[in-house]
Amino acid sequence: MSEGYLYVATGSRYIEEAIRSAKSLKLYNPSAKIALVSTAEIKEAVFNQVIVLKHTEASDWKGGFSFKVNGLLNSPFEKTFFVDTDTYFTADTSELFDLLNYKDLLICHSPNDISRVKIGEKKLEGYTPYNTGVIVFKQNERIASLFRTWKRLYQNKTSTYLSDQPAFMEALLQQDIKNLT
Repeated sequence: MSEGYLYVATGSRYIEEAIRSAKSLKLYNPSAKIALVSTAEIKEAVFNQVIVLKHTEASDWKGGFSFKVNGLLNSPFEKTFFVDTDTYFTADTSELFDLLNYKDLLICHSPNDISRVKIGEKKLEGYTPYNTGVIVFKQNERIASLFRTWKRLYQNKTSTYLSDQPAFMEALLQQDIKNLT
């Protein structure tokens, strides 16, 4: 089963961040397979694969969140360790792939995100956002459905949610996902 790390980046600033992050990953896991999803072909040895997608979303930062989900949906790996471009590795994290033998999704809470999920007009207190900047997942239809729902909810609520994390939480409520937090 293929496993690897995934970055999604558009624009020179975020591509440079992805390169720096990937290099920090290689310090601790030299054999890591790393893919980049971007809007342009990037020639950088640290990436084993570059996937070029059209960016059909808005060009602002909110459109970037939607592009991130498009990138996740196009991961070339059966087991994917997605990281935002501003993530830096300080240890080998490859053991997390083994947990995907038991769960579909690994994700951590985002303790500093004070956003709350709203279903209708009701806020769900105690249901705090996960950090969607680091997601370890297994490719299957349940996860693809989660990601598509996440994107749809976020696009429909861009004026309600200040980030993509509450929309992710709302999508997670609607899916049958075996997740480990």
